[in-house]
Amino acid sequence: MLEVKTIRKERKITAREAAKRLNVTPRTIVNYQALERSEYLERAALRRQKAWDMRSLGCSWDEIATALETTYGGARSLYYQHIKRLKAEKAKAKTRDTDTLDMFE
Repeated sequence: MLEVKTIRKERKITAREAAKRLNVTPRTIVNYQALERSEYLERAALRRQKAWDMRSLGCSWDEIATALETTYGGARSLYYQHIKRLKAEKAKAKTRDTDTLDMFE
């Protein structure tokens, strides 16, 4: 797997070309290079947080889009996704745990 990442980063070749060199399918190469789910989710959360922080500082959507290397709509989407998550966390914190409620009454 390390060899695949090294080949693709050094030479900037396509998955098809790397697959041909290593005698595997292109899908195998793509799978080797894919991020772990936890790492992907962490990066996505950081991007949403950065969009939120920049907008809180008064940056325009175009500035945010440029900084995050996305489009105007992508920047807005990241920002509103972050707001949605904040609201969900706040609502979850307010709910009562009914499974243990009778233990304390």
